[in-house]
Amino acid sequence: MEALAHQFLHLPECYDSDEAASEDEQQPVAFRQGMRQIKVIFENALENRTTSKKALKNHRPIASAPGTQEHNQRWYNIFMAFFKTLNLPPATKPHADHVYRFMDVAARTLIRSGIRNKALPSLSSLQTGLRHLVAMLIEIYGFTATKQDSKRIESLFNKLVKEKVLFKGKWRKPNRVGFQTILYMVDTWMSSGLKDGVLSWDIHISRQLSIVLIGSFGSRCGDVVRSRMYADMECVCYRDLTISFFGGDDTQDLIMNVTLRFVKGYKDMENDDRSFRVDALHSNAHNATCAVKMLLIQALRVGAVAAKSWSELKAQTLGRADKTVQWTTPDHPVIPALMGRSAFLDLAKPAVVQQPLRTINSMAWKARFVNGFRVHDLRHGTLADLAHLDDQSKIRGHASMASAASVGHKMSTFMADTTESYIGGSDASTWTLRAESTWIDSRGPKIGQVPFIPRPFAPDELVNYCKSMKWDHLDEAKIKRARHDLRVRDKEEWRAMCSTDAAPFVAAAAPSAASKLALQPLAPKDINAKIAKRASSDEDKIDPSLLALPVPGKVLSQSTLSIPVTQSAAPILDALDQPWSDSVVSQDDPDILESDKALSEEEADNAQHLMGLILGSSEEGQSAEDLATDEETEFLDALEDSPARHATDDPIHANADEFIKYFSSMNVTKHTGIWAWSESKFNEQVEQYLPCGNSRDRPTRFVISCPNRIYGCPYTSSYGLSVAHHHDVCTKTSAEATRASGKPATGGFKCRKEGCGEEFPSKDTRCDHERQHNWTRKQCDLGCTDGAWFDHHAQWKRHRDRHHDDRWDVTTTCSFPGCTRTDPFAAQTDLVSHLRWVHKLAGAATKPYLPPKPPLPTWGKRLCPFPDCVRAAPGATGFSNLQGIMRHLMGKKEHCHGPITWDIKSQLQGRPAHESIDLLLNWANLPDVSREEYTKQLHKVQEEQFRNAAPLPGVEKLLKDLENGKNENGRKIHIALATSSHKGHFDIKTAHLEGLFKVFEPHRRLLGDDPRIPKGKGKPSPDIYLQALKAVNESLEEGEEEIKPEECLVFEDGIPGVVAGRKAGMRVVWVPHPGLAAEV
Repeated sequence: MEALAHQFLHLPECYDSDEAASEDEQQPVAFRQGMRQIKVIFENALENRTTSKKALKNHRPIASAPGTQEHNQRWYNIFMAFFKTLNLPPATKPHADHVYRFMDVAARTLIRSGIRNKALPSLSSLQTGLRHLVAMLIEIYGFTATKQDSKRIESLFNKLVKEKVLFKGKWRKPNRVGFQTILYMVDTWMSSGLKDGVLSWDIHISRQLSIVLIGSFGSRCGDVVRSRMYADMECVCYRDLTISFFGGDDTQDLIMNVTLRFVKGYKDMENDDRSFRVDALHSNAHNATCAVKMLLIQALRVGAVAAKSWSELKAQTLGRADKTVQWTTPDHPVIPALMGRSAFLDLAKPAVVQQPLRTINSMAWKARFVNGFRVHDLRHGTLADLAHLDDQSKIRGHASMASAASVGHKMSTFMADTTESYIGGSDASTWTLRAESTWIDSRGPKIGQVPFIPRPFAPDELVNYCKSMKWDHLDEAKIKRARHDLRVRDKEEWRAMCSTDAAPFVAAAAPSAASKLALQPLAPKDINAKIAKRASSDEDKIDPSLLALPVPGKVLSQSTLSIPVTQSAAPILDALDQPWSDSVVSQDDPDILESDKALSEEEADNAQHLMGLILGSSEEGQSAEDLATDEETEFLDALEDSPARHATDDPIHANADEFIKYFSSMNVTKHTGIWAWSESKFNEQVEQYLPCGNSRDRPTRFVISCPNRIYGCPYTSSYGLSVAHHHDVCTKTSAEATRASGKPATGGFKCRKEGCGEEFPSKDTRCDHERQHNWTRKQCDLGCTDGAWFDHHAQWKRHRDRHHDDRWDVTTTCSFPGCTRTDPFAAQTDLVSHLRWVHKLAGAATKPYLPPKPPLPTWGKRLCPFPDCVRAAPGATGFSNLQGIMRHLMGKKEHCHGPITWDIKSQLQGRPAHESIDLLLNWANLPDVSREEYTKQLHKVQEEQFRNAAPLPGVEKLLKDLENGKNENGRKIHIALATSSHKGHFDIKTAHLEGLFKVFEPHRRLLGDDPRIPKGKGKPSPDIYLQALKAVNESLEEGEEEIKPEECLVFEDGIPGVVAGRKAGMRVVWVPHPGLAAEV
């Protein structure tokens, strides 16, 4: 070895390997790699050091989804609060032992179940919280846990389950809501709308469309509508749905290519979407579940397409080369949000997940399903339908191992969905496959034998429940909570009763292709005529026993006693005043998504026994949904002798073109807020209360028939209250007699307003109606500050009786013998309602128990307050009321003191109303006349005279010139309105001058009761003009200079207004009445 080493390792002296190893010459281009970025780093070195260090110091954990972020922060904050209670050294970091102790405390004391009848919180809730907490601790503290720590916490969870501290498993068994179940629910939904009436067909169709889209897509609810915590357009918009003709020009050849851009887990990823196809369903029996047809109906109604009818839209689409429907609002959500309790949709705002959840439960109750549904049950049903297809090969267009191997994708690539993303979605319409499937789900949801009937709750029942829960029964929020709890309890009792004999839902056989029927021409308005015709038919031979209805609070069954058809409607009328139940769902408990909780928000107090059919919704504000029940459906079926399901006049199952045409134009409303309107007022103002235009017909009112029509009563009316009043006096005998005589059932009390002609069953109902002809929407001006508006005289009168009746003793209690209620009644209407509900008294029977009101102040025979007047002399004829003496003081006739001279008028003009009235009464020497009493009489005169207000000569030209004018520097002239008139009076004065006042933009109008004006700071204080200038400056276009007070010019007719303008630092043009000018 040594010899070999000496032989081969003999090297020259001074040999240096470093010198021998020369470097290879580098390519010049290598020196340029990354030079642009390197240069940027060096140029911004100081700034980068600062910003990067700041970013690191200010780092906060951020999750991709806002819901995940919220849960992370909640669990971290709760844990840190617990951590501080351990009294550890400040530098101590959390470790596994602390987490173990926290989980034990959280399970025993912190987590509560949010589901009724579920006493224990779920183990899954705690496990979810642990995942959120650990994620935060890892990011903030570098938290680590060993396998031992994991096993210890797992054992803790097992222990808590065995000790009955936690519930393990699923509290609610999932339902499989497949195609046939959806079809049954939406058919029932549409049928109830036609037979029972709805507030708004826009809302009714939009809610139905939400369920049909989610079901046909097989998607999560949050993939279609906006998920909780999101704030933008994270939903399906019109641009995500492409409808086109494919393979033919018939409506049945329509297809819809769908792109879901906001699928769970991919909401922040651009162009990583789920794409698929949904075809139009060919069978007429499936019209209501056809996503394509329902979407076209909604688009035509809300103006999402330019065409105004289906025939026009179809012609436009077929005329294009691509045969594709063009959206006018591509960025609007397909499922818009509801606008409170109105009849309108907020077309630019997406619905949230609670909206479809409430809808599916409303549909389920109408269809008598015993199970409580969640929207996710549609997804369960989708998979069940697809798994039971006879030919699984029809589900084509998805990645397989064979297709992945053919392009060289490895297993890991295939499992990462890369192969599926290359394919880009299937073109097989699984919705069509599901519709054509013959599979019947034997384990589907259960359907009850009797319907659930929501009942109104008597005020005493709500009060007693509050007392049992130790709540303050005077707190309106607690009353709402009590109503919610009682409603849920009733549902649970109904479900428990029906569950014993509930049968699995079995879909009815759909009509064959040969039985497709064309719809006979039937305009939406003809529904009313058809109902009215059937109401007077002699062939109507319905067994009265079909009308057996439950006593309020009981579930309908075979043994339930029927109530007389002549029962008074008074309890139902009282129920209209009851507010709706508000949501009481907590958002802190992970269990809030359970349907039983969300369902509580859906139902309202709407008196659904006999008179529910007449009165519709439960309060005058109207709900943004139809609240009819299946009991109503049965009732109307009996009354109207409904045709067979596939009869030729059945619009739901007509051919595709007629179906779209019919429901895109349907606009029959059951809006209780416009019942008492005259036809002229309805035509003039209906657009303020109901959606109009586009493909919709002109709105018409739903016709309601007397429930006694099976005995021959032919009475019908669009006014629910008229039917209710008629029914009060209509008996079986009188109905039969009326039918035999051939006389009209209305009694001949016809409206005396020219051009109206509406007939009513009594003089009182006619008078109520006639008041509406001249009624102007107004607010209370007797000291109320809530800003409420009154659309009807009845609302105004009820408000005055309840809040401004000085003669009612608020300490009054019930005097009925044996009554246990000791709480006083705030108004007489409350006591009357109590007597009707609790003691079953109505009409004249309540009078013995109503305390007599003190008489109104008597005037006697007052003389004129001016001593030198002939009507002030002893023995002169006095005045018996306020109107008489005011006419004498202000009138122009002989022996009158009027008109008021301008020395007095000048002091009244331009002031706040209460100041002017005090000055006037002081001048008239009427110190014992209250301001409120004078105001009541004054309003009667003002409502007549203000309608005759006219602009001064030259005003119209002045406003027109100012609207488009510019000053000498070329700057636009801006104008605003500042008046002491309150909103009610202003509307009366200007209603007939709308064209003149449109030059004043709404936000630049300051009226006497505008909240922007401080209380007590009306003219002659300068505040009103300074606020008007502020409103102008805040709405200037970008770049415009603010306007200064000295640049403003005020036009005024009253002296207080002139003073106010000058105090504001503005120049003033005084335009006085000649009499006032002469006085000054």
